[in-house]
Amino acid sequence: MFSWYAVTALQIREASPTEKKQGSNRKAAVMSTSVIRVPSEVHDQVSRVSDLVKQTPGELLAAAWAEYVERHQADFAADLQRAAELLRKGTLQDLVEFAQDAHHSVVQVDVDDVIAAWEDPEVQNVLRSARESVRASRAAGRRVEL
Repeated sequence: MFSWYAVTALQIREASPTEKKQGSNRKAAVMSTSVIRVPSEVHDQVSRVSDLVKQTPGELLAAAWAEYVERHQADFAADLQRAAELLRKGTLQDLVEFAQDAHHSVVQVDVDDVIAAWEDPEVQNVLRSARESVRASRAAGRRVEL
């Protein structure tokens, strides 16, 4: 199941040419709102935390996204520089491979942790729910599998 959020983001922009002609060099705050869909479990967690911190769920998600972007700014910049280099000097195939592999991760786990997780009743409930969801989406014709 998914829930919907209206996320309002605060953006700071430079004064427009018209504003500058009128003598303003101030930066202006611009609010924009978008609706996003998140899994119900995330919705529940965000709703509980937002109550604790006295923010709306949308404000909390917008703050989390801003923090994520700030923490990964160097990664984004490096990716953009590499993509620009491939556009200038590489082939289309090089660019496609880079885009597909840029954030490929290898996860290492302890086999005992996997077994313990598999035996956890809460994990079993999540897996059962996921299987039911896949069956329902297939039955409704909403799931396309390649």
